[in-house]
Amino acid sequence: MPEVDIHILQQEMFQEIVDVLQLYLPADWTKVCFYAQYPTEKNCGMKYYVRDEEGEFSDCFKLYDPQALVSGVFNPANKAIAKVRKHLPADKQWYAL
Repeated sequence: MPEVDIHILQQEMFQEIVDVLQLYLPADWTKVCFYAQYPTEKNCGMKYYVRDEEGEFSDCFKLYDPQALVSGVFNPANKAIAKVRKHLPADKQWYAL
């Protein structure tokens, strides 16, 4: 198996996350804070906050249907993150992103 450039994989991962997040942002957004947590190898939790033009942050679950977020954002983001995590040794896999 050829050696993988982890930096390129990470860049691709971030781009994939941004691509799916863009579909679930309100029109007046100015910043996004995305959080993914992996407390165990098989479990993860994700959430993001959106800042509007007035500087107020809103929880994504208050903006959109949770099921739509899971299928539209979090599952694709998890797949993108998994591509990177699988190439890292266990002691280098980050707990949170």
